[in-house]
Amino acid sequence: MRFRVTKEEDLPAVMTILHQAQAYFKAHGIDQWQDGYPDEATLRRDIQNGTAYVAELDGAVAACATIAFAPDENYTTMVSGQWLTERPYAVIHRIAVDDKLKGQGIAGWILEQAEQMCRQRGVESLKIDTHQDNTSMRRLLEKHHYQYCGVIQLHRDLSLRVAYEKRLDEK
Repeated sequence: MRFRVTKEEDLPAVMTILHQAQAYFKAHGIDQWQDGYPDEATLRRDIQNGTAYVAELDGAVAACATIAFAPDENYTTMVSGQWLTERPYAVIHRIAVDDKLKGQGIAGWILEQAEQMCRQRGVESLKIDTHQDNTSMRRLLEKHHYQYCGVIQLHRDLSLRVAYEKRLDEK
């Protein structure tokens, strides 16, 4: 498996994976990504910003994620709870795995890659949010020692998300 920056030519494969995730959420009654987000414009912006990544398996895109090393405006205030740290952090968004490859540990591997990237940059904290009902992501985060911190409100649509953080200076 290889983790690399997303290229423009990866966009069709990434969008297919994101559409699969949207269909999964809909089928399981999870009101996440049901408003057309994330769309192609969002992914193009991530590519231009250098924050879009793919996991490549046997030359094909197997999964995607966004990893940014800049403060996230959605994380400046919490509706309830408190972040573990106020130090510089990275944020992970939009992790999705091809339906044919789910259950093989790829999402967890992406979290590990993000942690490695942080350590290489001297960043000691990773933050992430997800929908309250996205139990598979919540289980994944807890399995990888992310701590529930509280609830944030997204600026784009005012929806609430549960927020997690992992301090990388602890085990």
